[in-house]
Amino acid sequence: MRHMVQITVNEQQFDVEAGRPLVELLKELGFYISNLCYLDGLEPYAGCRTCAIEVEGMRGLPLACTTRAADGMEIRTDTEAVVEMRQQVMSIILANHSDRCLTCHRIEHCRTGDICLRDDTVSHRCVTCSKNYRCELQTASDVADIGRANVEPYIDEARTYYSWEQPGPDRNNPFLEFDPQMCIICTRCVRACDDLRHTTAISLAGRGFTTRIAFGSGGTIDESNCDFCGSCIDVCPTATLMEAPNKWVARPDSWVNTACTECALGCTIQLGVNNGRGVQVRPATGNDVSRDQICVRGRFGYDQVRSSDRLQTGRLGRGEDALDAGSDAVLQDATTKLQAIIEQHGPQAVAVLGSGQATNEDNYLARRLAETIGTKHLDSSSGYLWGPVAEALIDAFGSTHLPNRLTDLESADAIVAIGDDISASNNVVGVRIKDAVVNNGAALVTISRRDSVLEFHATAALRAPLGELASVTQGLAVAAVGQEGVAERLGDLGVPAGQAVVGAELTDAATALAPKLDGKVAVVLAPSRHSASAAMAQARAAINLTIALAGADAAPASLHILPPENNVIGLRDVGVTPTAPVAETDDDGNETQTEAGGLGVAAMLEAARSGSLKALIVAKDNPVLLLPDRANVRAALEALDLLLVIDDVPTETVQLATHVLADVPGLAKDGSITNADRQIIRLRPAIETARDARPAWQHLQDLAQRLSSDSGLAFADAGAVLDAIAADDINYVAAAGSRLLRQTRQPLNGARPPEAFLDVAALTASESAADSLALVTGRDLYSDREAAAASLPDADRLQRAEFLELHPDDAATRGLGDGDQVTVGGNGASVAATVRLNEDATPGTAFLPLLWQAGAVQTLIGPDDAVPGVVLSKS
Repeated sequence: MRHMVQITVNEQQFDVEAGRPLVELLKELGFYISNLCYLDGLEPYAGCRTCAIEVEGMRGLPLACTTRAADGMEIRTDTEAVVEMRQQVMSIILANHSDRCLTCHRIEHCRTGDICLRDDTVSHRCVTCSKNYRCELQTASDVADIGRANVEPYIDEARTYYSWEQPGPDRNNPFLEFDPQMCIICTRCVRACDDLRHTTAISLAGRGFTTRIAFGSGGTIDESNCDFCGSCIDVCPTATLMEAPNKWVARPDSWVNTACTECALGCTIQLGVNNGRGVQVRPATGNDVSRDQICVRGRFGYDQVRSSDRLQTGRLGRGEDALDAGSDAVLQDATTKLQAIIEQHGPQAVAVLGSGQATNEDNYLARRLAETIGTKHLDSSSGYLWGPVAEALIDAFGSTHLPNRLTDLESADAIVAIGDDISASNNVVGVRIKDAVVNNGAALVTISRRDSVLEFHATAALRAPLGELASVTQGLAVAAVGQEGVAERLGDLGVPAGQAVVGAELTDAATALAPKLDGKVAVVLAPSRHSASAAMAQARAAINLTIALAGADAAPASLHILPPENNVIGLRDVGVTPTAPVAETDDDGNETQTEAGGLGVAAMLEAARSGSLKALIVAKDNPVLLLPDRANVRAALEALDLLLVIDDVPTETVQLATHVLADVPGLAKDGSITNADRQIIRLRPAIETARDARPAWQHLQDLAQRLSSDSGLAFADAGAVLDAIAADDINYVAAAGSRLLRQTRQPLNGARPPEAFLDVAALTASESAADSLALVTGRDLYSDREAAAASLPDADRLQRAEFLELHPDDAATRGLGDGDQVTVGGNGASVAATVRLNEDATPGTAFLPLLWQAGAVQTLIGPDDAVPGVVLSKS
């Protein structure tokens, strides 16, 4: 319970929380207080000294950042002594700042094109600075009345300005600009990078007058370990660190609260809008896992796909016969052809795909359309991987809705992170794991198939042999049960069995975790995206490990499995899954199947290739990008009589469609998503949309209404759709459209403790050639999903994910060097790639990013290659 005290500020009384820094309280109470070096929530740096105040009974002028609230405090922020103190320290700060406009009394009379008449050496001016009117230093100078009638720091004194030459601006990357000449050495960026992100890419270099901010070892930003999250931009009080895109127009007309949809966390963001287009992104409160953090995709993805690259209108026809058409014409033609297919072949000749990238409202209407048609074939491409994961959860806990919270990660005592660099696939989840290690002293074990950012913070870093994660995870579970006292705590559950080889490395990792097992345990899994059987095995092994580490009762709350896309949880909540078979039990207790179930996505494509499935309706999904065995996926889609695709970018799936409808982009959506933490997050429309684009749910509703006058669908807006979802599912009651202002959280659901460890199937490699390598693929940090899906050349603006990554030993045995061109063969197909050597890569594996060349790696993977193999040949 918070202890409240009473303080007086400028003769006004307030009740505040005891012990909080005064600088934070004063800002919250509406009193301007300059704090150029302070970061809320972190220990004070006390470097700028601009937050000086008077406190009755305290000597001198204490700093508001180092003084904490106590009962009876009488505080003054505006006395003559305080103002004079601030002016003096500001004059010192400004003496070396390159922008002398801040100390000039003529600044009100300047115009952008004017020549400065006060100083012939001035090269930087506020009116030509991209941060003009959104600069903290500028505001602090104005409030302190610098340069108006008092402090002009360069009058009658030797010039210190530019006495020490600073490096020139660094503009060598597409995201972040760094201009050391604007820096006041407040060190906010250093502390944000170190204390908030735990990246330590920024440091102080030099000493005395030569002190400066440096990235890495002092080179360019893109040569350092910076991951371009932009936290340094958020905290920089000057134009030293700036976003590169749109920096000259990044003074928004308005800010709109919405969410990033690039991963399963759904970080809440504020999008700055200028003249109908997004110009700046910053973190927003709401998502209590992400809070003040986002990643490079969330911060800069808004600008990755231009409006001209999006679908502007609908399309009729396939290939060379295709032509642009309005939504009404596309819907009318699709309706006529669907009705003919249903009449001739029955409703089971039609299937519907929702999407883990669509909103809850879009997916709900996809389900209702399937019901209107009468088909049981309803799934999504993410169901290919998440279906087996859900099956494992039900086997263990009786439910997929576990009573877990990702907010528990940062307070965990023991963490196991399983997956190919969770910091790349779900970046901010990685930040919270690092929080636990750095701030809470947690023991961290990582299990991955390639080098991981989290390995630098790990107590033990385990690599999966031949690219498979499940066997190592299962082995660690067995090793954990072998630790003192663990088996006794587990009682009758016994020991995990199946594909477990426990060596010294696993035993050491289990030993490192053992002292922390009396505290809070967290097991985090990001399942592999290439194989359903691999995802199933990994989920089952992760469940066993969680049981071993946390015990049966705590296991449901200790396991966190991250879905492959942002709204997989919501997708399944609204019923976008294949209809289960209907079974009856006779008087003798024998169960008989009376009605067949619906087809999953893999079975749908097989039915399309065989000719029994005639039509497929795809709402925002992209099976060509997301599913393995791409050649057969394409063949299935090409065999369909009707393929209706609703999307906002021209994906390869769209290119194969007979009918296309233009969806609106995610930043123009009004709706909701349900993230990996079961937070229901509000999306708000922020940007202008194309001329014929409409939300996918509206297109689906229109189609259902045209197909049947009895569809019962007449939703006026997305809020009404969410109300209908809430009426079907008690977990959405608190998020009904009229009440979901920003986000809410689903209630914790009961999941029973596991009754036994799960069996984990052994996985074998698909390629038996002596010189084959295990193919590893996954989401990289820098590639934009939509840009990659649209085959745009700058999907990876840093060009870091355009290579085949090999260990030097594997390259040497094949006569390959860094930069060599190779042909990568697998699954009867081949792709050309460029080699990049990486000593941190796992020997025996080859890594190709999932989104590289619009998912070209999927051509090398068979329909269920648990450990796909590839053979390399020099081009």
